[in-house]
Amino acid sequence: MAREIRRTRETWVDTAKVLACILVVLGHFYQSMIKANIVDYTTTYTWFNRTIYYFHVPLFFLCIGYLYQQGKPVQTMGDWQRNVLKKLVTLGIPFLIFASANWLVNGQSGSLAQKLFVKPAAPYWYLYILFFMFLVTPTINKTMSAFILGGIAVMLKGITLTFGSVGVYILDTFMSYWLWFVIGMLLSFIKAPKALRKQKSILPAGIAMLILFFAGSIAVVTREVSSAILSFIFGVLGCSAVVILAISTRFTDSSRKVIRWMSDYTMPVYLMHTIFAAGLRSALLKFGVTDAIVHVAAGLVITFAGPILVGFILKKLKWAEFIIYPGNFIKFGSKKEEMSHGKKA
Repeated sequence: MAREIRRTRETWVDTAKVLACILVVLGHFYQSMIKANIVDYTTTYTWFNRTIYYFHVPLFFLCIGYLYQQGKPVQTMGDWQRNVLKKLVTLGIPFLIFASANWLVNGQSGSLAQKLFVKPAAPYWYLYILFFMFLVTPTINKTMSAFILGGIAVMLKGITLTFGSVGVYILDTFMSYWLWFVIGMLLSFIKAPKALRKQKSILPAGIAMLILFFAGSIAVVTREVSSAILSFIFGVLGCSAVVILAISTRFTDSSRKVIRWMSDYTMPVYLMHTIFAAGLRSALLKFGVTDAIVHVAAGLVITFAGPILVGFILKKLKWAEFIIYPGNFIKFGSKKEEMSHGKKA
């Protein structure tokens, strides 16, 4: 999610990240409105919440795995040490700062230490788990390593689908989402985007998957069906549809610029959306404003506009942006290496 500096930015990755970020924000916002009794709990909420959770977080992991595989190789002990240090800084600093701020603003139950190191609250658990994925995952350098890595990821996912929770937060979450990270790496390794663009039927296939995904999600909600395996199948459908459609879309130069601009602000929005939403909601309620329309309209605006504005200001202040992108201010290798491989999320 961090700002990438790449020789060739792939618009489909930016598009997928922006979509995933928007859905994460909308999901958390909708949940907060329900929890605060500002809007009613309805079937529409059930459908929306369940549908986006099938694929929006997996899509994030897939995109980051794809970018990770394109970055500097992580094969030797030196590579691993440099990579772990970089991820500890680039993920750890914003995680500690904004997870703590969120805990203070939202007045969450439990100690701060628990929310940071035992069971991080949404949305910051993503950075927490992502670090451990970087910690144990080497980049793929040959077909055999791709098979081994993919096989292990499938096995772990199979365990969670078959036996459910093992009772340890970090293990449960890691095993649930690591497969998506590895899938992203595999897509990069086999150069899937380039191969898919050559297929004439790619766009119709993506549309068909999207239709099947939405039709199926409506059916399972109306019939009150729920299972881990079914959720995984819908996750595959949803992610596949988004990736295929994003790859097959022919973007104009102006649309690329807009998407890239939005992608550059996914990190500030991700880090601060719950803080801004909670702050405004508390202020409105304090002044006796309970109208749902006002809360929803104003909340949605501040949820996106607030973080973007802060991100813009921090960027202008240069060093202040360290709290969001610390990796942009610390060198983890030679200048030649950074220019060659780019700074990855």
